[in-house]
Amino acid sequence: MVIKNNEALKINVGFYSWRFLFLQGMPKYIHTLIFFFLLNTVGFAQKDNPDVFLKKKDSLNKAVIGTPYPDFTHSGDDGIIYSKKKMLGKKYYINFWFEGCHPCMDEMSSLILLNNKLKNTSNEFISFSWDVPSTIKRVREEKKLNFIIIPISREECNRLNFTNGFPMHIVVDEKGNVEYISSFFKSNEETIKEITALLLIKKSVQ
Repeated sequence: MVIKNNEALKINVGFYSWRFLFLQGMPKYIHTLIFFFLLNTVGFAQKDNPDVFLKKKDSLNKAVIGTPYPDFTHSGDDGIIYSKKKMLGKKYYINFWFEGCHPCMDEMSSLILLNNKLKNTSNEFISFSWDVPSTIKRVREEKKLNFIIIPISREECNRLNFTNGFPMHIVVDEKGNVEYISSFFKSNEETIKEITALLLIKKSVQ
């Protein structure tokens, strides 16, 4: 059979993958079956309705703006406990990443520069990752990261970034409310520029 295009390839790969898994036995490959199902569902949904998908994500992000950021209390890789309660009164930027996320890794150099700009301000920079501490330590050394990294579970990452994907950028204001949120579909350059403007803006004198 001649494969005419990528769509035909996807259909045939999907068909034979499902057939193989069923022949080998459902229990043993249940996690793989679930993965294929979710991958196909998300892939076709985004392919058929890309504009609808992006508009929905943007709408969800806008709905979060101005709402209280979820409570958290976790230990950073510097040994210090970070919590929403302790951060009240200051504006802070939160980045969500993990090593297997290529866009996350690509933006690390920009995040280092951003953190350098924040050193002489009252604002803070923290990041959350679901990677294990040994991976975080290695990535920190390889990328020469200069910001706080807080290792948490994948479930906790999803809770704190509103299950909105990676990389994820959030700015929380002095009152603990979400001031800014950006999902993965915006360019790194555009996102970092917006965040920098928010964090470095000077308060007007009353």
